[in-house]
Amino acid sequence: MKKRTGMVIGIMAVTFALTLSAWQVSAETDANPDGVVAKVNGTAITQAELNRSLNALRQRAASSGKPLGKDQLARLKSQTLERLIGAELLYQQSKKEGIKVDNEQVDKKFAQWKKRFPNDAE
Repeated sequence: MKKRTGMVIGIMAVTFALTLSAWQVSAETDANPDGVVAKVNGTAITQAELNRSLNALRQRAASSGKPLGKDQLARLKSQTLERLIGAELLYQQSKKEGIKVDNEQVDKKFAQWKKRFPNDAE
């Protein structure tokens, strides 16, 4: 149970960190940016959510001097959608099992992730 809780906390921290960094980048403009790209047990994952995550990854790739090619971007889009679906499934399962995450633990994990970057903008 502790291992599962740790994994849920870790995944939630990663998702939270990606979401925070993705908000700093404007989303791609699509004809329907809020269109549903996947449903997980009735919960929608929108194109806007996918775009935010993709833009954050693109920004990181560009800042490292390795912009993504068309094939890489297509593969990354698929992988990112799978990660968003996986995160939603973990979230739903944790709610179902009544797993409560202590805010102190989340803050501690977030601080550990934050130390990996030289500044808040990164």
